Amino acid sequence: MKKILIIEDDKNLLESLSEVLVEEGFEIFTASRGDVGLDLLNSVVPDLIICDVMMPGMDGYEVLGEISKNETFATIPFIFLTARNERNDQRKAMDMGADDFLNKPFSLDELLSTIDIRLKKREKAKQASEEKIKNITKSISFSLPHELNTPLSGIMGFSEVLINEAQYLKTEEVQEMAGFINESALRLKKTIEKYLNYSKLQVFLNDPNERKLVARGEAMISNSFITAVLNKEKFDKRRLKEVAVDLEESFIKINDDYLALLLTELIDNAIKFSRPNSRILVRGKKGVKNYWITIYDRGRGMSSQQLNEIGAFIQFNREMFEQQGSGLGLAIVNNIVTLFGGTIKFNSEMGLGTTVTLEFELSGV
Repeated sequence: MKKILIIEDDKNLLESLSEVLVEEGFEIFTASRGDVGLDLLNSVVPDLIICDVMMPGMDGYEVLGEISKNETFATIPFIFLTARNERNDQRKAMDMGADDFLNKPFSLDELLSTIDIRLKKREKAKQASEEKIKNITKSISFSLPHELNTPLSGIMGFSEVLINEAQYLKTEEVQEMAGFINESALRLKKTIEKYLNYSKLQVFLNDPNERKLVARGEAMISNSFITAVLNKEKFDKRRLKEVAVDLEESFIKINDDYLALLLTELIDNAIKFSRPNSRILVRGKKGVKNYWITIYDRGRGMSSQQLNEIGAFIQFNREMFEQQGSGLGLAIVNNIVTLFGGTIKFNSEMGLGTTVTLEFELSGV
């Protein structure tokens, strides 16, 4: 049984709505004041909220404003009731996050139709979210064991040979095996760091207090910053000479460490999925209020469907392409961009390459 919270100061209307909706099979909770309605949310999480706009004390806009601050309640469909038929009122309500607007007087059919549409829309969103979680879980079950076991097997295998047969091996053979062990250990370390970074970012994004603490600071973007990132990270050294950097120097609203992580993931993807001996361009341009970073590669590209499905633990066409990775890098990038209020756009064509454009606000503007 779907739960509906009705907040309405007109007692006759409140009783009428309650009786009608109970007859339609809904479980109804009522409040005659905005603050009482908000208090009810602490004990009842409704599937939909119907709220009058003009009420003494806390009006409907204030109620919606408070609800929007709480991520637990912010996604609940919210329908305003009003005796005013002002376009500005409707615009204000929609801008604040209201889902629909019913002008008094309204018919029973109008009310039931509006409720039905909003509940169905929420159910579809819920199903889409569950499907996404299901796909992520499925991807984890495939990618995580591979990404952990492959380098671990290399470490264990070569270390066992060194333990059991060291006296029979030549110096160059020992050095070669030690190199394989080191390479596998670095890959394992990189994989673990990705999962930890992703998990940490998810915590920040879902906790408003943590988010405020983290989403501060500024970074100076420049050619030397990118060069430092390239030299610090374990990129394919054979490809580094193909990375061309051309950035206008400026301060932007993002933490230094997260900017470095963001660029590391994007450049690493560009290197892994582009053709050998093809150039990778990293450019930066300063505007009046914003700064744009563009990373371009001549790689295999992505289809429009793949671009829409970018998310955690998804690596496209893994059965055809053997590059290492869980597909987690782009999810980390998306989370960082969201955390610092930036935007990201992907333009890609299959077989031709990908262009990633980042936009952040300039600091001090």
